[in-house]
Amino acid sequence: MILYTFCSVADGMTIVLSWFLYARFHHKAFKYLALLMTGALLSMIVEAVKSYDTITLADFETVKRLAYLILEPAGEILQFLLLPMVAFAAVGRTFPKKLNIISKIWATVMVATFPLEAMTGSPAINMARELAGHFVFHISAYVVIFIYFRTVKNDLLMKALKNYLFLGMMIIPSAIIFQTGVAAGIFRINHPELPFAYIVYCLLFNGVTLTNAFRYLFVPQKDMETGIPDSFIQSNHITTREKEILELVLDGLNNRQIGEKLFISAKTVKNHIYSVYQKIGIQNRMQLVNKINDSHSP
Repeated sequence: MILYTFCSVADGMTIVLSWFLYARFHHKAFKYLALLMTGALLSMIVEAVKSYDTITLADFETVKRLAYLILEPAGEILQFLLLPMVAFAAVGRTFPKKLNIISKIWATVMVATFPLEAMTGSPAINMARELAGHFVFHISAYVVIFIYFRTVKNDLLMKALKNYLFLGMMIIPSAIIFQTGVAAGIFRINHPELPFAYIVYCLLFNGVTLTNAFRYLFVPQKDMETGIPDSFIQSNHITTREKEILELVLDGLNNRQIGEKLFISAKTVKNHIYSVYQKIGIQNRMQLVNKINDSHSP
């Protein structure tokens, strides 16, 4: 239970920080990551409930079965669907429509195996879902990052993506070997009911995510030169009002706070920011910060 509690706390921290970063930068990757980790948290809670046999309740088996049939599929579907979405958003790409449809169909098939496993009690179904579900979606996310890695211009983001690629290269193959060894009887563990590979991956993924999130939160403000270069203003035809708003965006203020400071409505602020996005050819605040950072480079 200590391991499950620790993983759950780490999941919760990642969720909170991801929502905070989304509120600040309005980048879809942070929103998708928050929802993804919510799914991971649901799955972790179910694993804890399934393994907590010391509770002596008459209907505890019913509670475990309900958690498995309701919370676990919800957690899995969030993870399956959002893994590739996070990857595409992180490298600044739009999720291709065809791939989106395929991933939804595949995720639905994976989740449909839960009732079958509950009725048969077959560990083979669980193993098949792990390989065809988790590993397929995880590996696909790492492949997306690998393919588009060199197209990312922001150095800070590239460092973060390097960490995730290294994590995937080390953990995914190790987990497959470990699970195969356990199934074949090569590896013997005292508590076979505990998903050690999943717990280790959870801790490492949360560790990498939290480290990179804190780095992205604080480093850009330290490295960014004061003000917005005149060359950036002139080349993108930024108006005086838009420049005022951009400077406050860089200070981390949201639309409402900017409106209060400039005595205009939040909707007007939103319209000005959207106008800037259109001029520069970007979609969110993170890309805006990256563009301005890049404009300081010689």
